[in-house]
Order: sequence, then C-alpha cells, then structure tokens
Amino acid sequence: MPIDCTSLLQGTNFSTWNAATSAAITTYQAKTTTTQAEDDTMLVLEKDMLDASMCVSNAINNISSTSSDIADMNEQIINKSLELASAQEDINVAKDRVESWFPIDRPISVFSLILIMCISIFMGVFLILLVLSYIGIDLTIYMAESSGPPNPMVEAILSQFTVSFWILLIAFISVVIYFVKRN
Repeated sequence: MPIDCTSLLQGTNFSTWNAATSAAITTYQAKTTTTQAEDDTMLVLEKDMLDASMCVSNAINNISSTSSDIADMNEQIINKSLELASAQEDINVAKDRVESWFPIDRPISVFSLILIMCISIFMGVFLILLVLSYIGIDLTIYMAESSGPPNPMVEAILSQFTVSFWILLIAFISVVIYFVKRN
C-alpha cells in the first residue's frame, strides 16, 4: 500500500500504520520459510518504511525552516523597533524645534555652525579694521606697477573693488551657499 505523507503524519494514521507494519514484520520474522509473495510484501513494506522515513524527515526540515523564519522575523522586528525609536527621536527633535522660539534650544547643523563662525570672523575683522581706521591707522593695498603705460580700462575696473564690494560679494556667496545646502 503506497504511503500518503499528509495523512501519514496525522497522529492516529501514523499509529495505525506503525502498528500494522510492526505486526507484519513480527509475523515475517517468526516464520522459518517464506513464500515469494511474502518476500514481495516485505519489499513493499521496506519501501513504505523508507517513504515514511522521508516524510518524517521532510516534516522535520519544514519545521526547522519555520523556526528559521521565526528567527528572521524576530530579527526584523528588532530592526524595525530600532528604526521606530530613531524616527520617534527625530519627531521629538522636530517638535522641540517647532515649540522653541529661541534658537539656542534648537540643534544646529555642522554647516550652520561653520557658516556662523565664518560670518563672525569676517565681521570681527571688519570691525577691528573699522576701529583702526577711526583712530587714524589706515591700511592700504598697493599693486605692483606695470611696466607699460597705465591702462584706463584696467584702472576703472580695479577701482570698483572697494570694501563694500567685498562685503556684498561675501554676503551674497554666503546666502547662496546657505540656500543650496538647505535644499
């Protein structure tokens, strides 16, 4: 009789099959001489036992793969929990930013910190030079004389590079960098 794995692995069917197979083997062992039909029956029982063994092995492999799937799911749950905690922390930071009216409580990004420091250094140097100018110390930058006659076009262009031009240029570049990095 051929083995059906699905029905064999149910408790009562396996017990019935096991009892019938054991009885047939015991009967076969008790005989001193056997017929060809009994030998063929034993070969069929041997094949059935091998098939039953394969069914049980496959069921065990399925159960162990199910436990591996459960372990993978537990790992995914842990990873998702960590992602959720990180997202919750980001939400709390964003909420603190919205509720805070003074920027001291807000976290400052590295780019903003560098930008603030550069503007502070620039303004500090500018104020020091302004104070030095008020007390009578003027700093003047001279360019080396060219070997040819003065070119009025070059003189006109160079005369446009004043202190206010450099201040506006630096401010414009800072604003452009800020908005580019912000997006």
